[in-house]
Amino acid sequence: MRPLHQALLPALLLVACATQNEAPAPADEPVAETQTLSLREQAQAALEAGDFERVLQLTTELLLESKLGESRAALDAGRLGAAWPPLDAALELAPRDPRALSLRSELAAAVVPGKLEEARRLLLEGDPRDAMLALDDAVLLAPDEPEVQLLRGECSLRMGVEDGNPLMFADARIAFLIAARTNRAHEAWLGAARAGWLSYFATSEPRELADALSHAKTGTSRLGEDRPFAKYLSFDLERTHAEIAFTAYTEARGGGAISERSTALFEETRTALEAVIGGAPSDPWAWGQLANLYEWEGRTQDASDALARGLALAPDDPSLHDSQVRVATQLGGDARYFTFNDTQPWLTGLAVCADFGSRLDNPLLRWVADWTARAATADDTTVFTRPQFYALAF
Repeated sequence: MRPLHQALLPALLLVACATQNEAPAPADEPVAETQTLSLREQAQAALEAGDFERVLQLTTELLLESKLGESRAALDAGRLGAAWPPLDAALELAPRDPRALSLRSELAAAVVPGKLEEARRLLLEGDPRDAMLALDDAVLLAPDEPEVQLLRGECSLRMGVEDGNPLMFADARIAFLIAARTNRAHEAWLGAARAGWLSYFATSEPRELADALSHAKTGTSRLGEDRPFAKYLSFDLERTHAEIAFTAYTEARGGGAISERSTALFEETRTALEAVIGGAPSDPWAWGQLANLYEWEGRTQDASDALARGLALAPDDPSLHDSQVRVATQLGGDARYFTFNDTQPWLTGLAVCADFGSRLDNPLLRWVADWTARAATADDTTVFTRPQFYALAF
């Protein structure tokens, strides 16, 4: 497609020709109009001389002034919607013209705050599509504003998840990265990471996973206590790093062998999960994932211990109960599953109670599982010698 000024060149030349019989400007005419007539006269002279490059330059300036004047008049009259189309045309003619850029800043100051407020409200209400419509105007006027791009990335991310459309994840990543690279929205690094991670599951491109992990580490390292944009995001910031690191770890362990890379990713994932637990100790997801991580490494006892600590803090979580049953079986097989021993008697009771409590949805058995888990965590071995323990466990 030809640039606007080239497409309009024939019409502009006609404008220049039409001015050849115009009367000179009156002496008391404003300076701006006199300068405009001078441009027209220069364009006419260049046309007559066959200097078409000069004609194009002068007529482009004439059209630029016309569009800027139209936009200014609309802005001054409070017609904000009418101010953008002529300004957009002016910016297409001269993207770096200081008058056009200044006018865009004025228009942005008048329009963008309202659009941002609308987008924030709609995102909090769970409506990313209408929020995106509000941001369409804002991104035209303030493409480098970090919150505009961060919210736009969040809209694309949510729509991608809702529609199962990986192309939206690519859009989200671009918007998040624009915001992140302003160094004024560190949450956006984690947004870019999550978008890339979700895209990876659609494309299986190793580069996408590597970039996602890199963005996650950058974001995690820069996050502070002040997170003004976190409430508009649909994902947990700390959990995102842990999820991506775990995915990278399992990919590195895909062949079953332990390598230097998989060892490094194990440590990164464990550190990330422990950071989640540090911020939310009763989060069953983090404890469950930590146990899964240990299982991947073949450290079944560590997995069992992690589940016990998790159950002590989140006794009603069925996934932790089910995982504890599975891990207990791995530790000792059926014999240990149903037989107490002197070294770890609480494990059998916990496993049995968790299993039947889950299957039968029995609150008493769940309570016993929690009781034994808390005792084990507190290293209160006396509980396992009490008759009630054996009676309740069976």
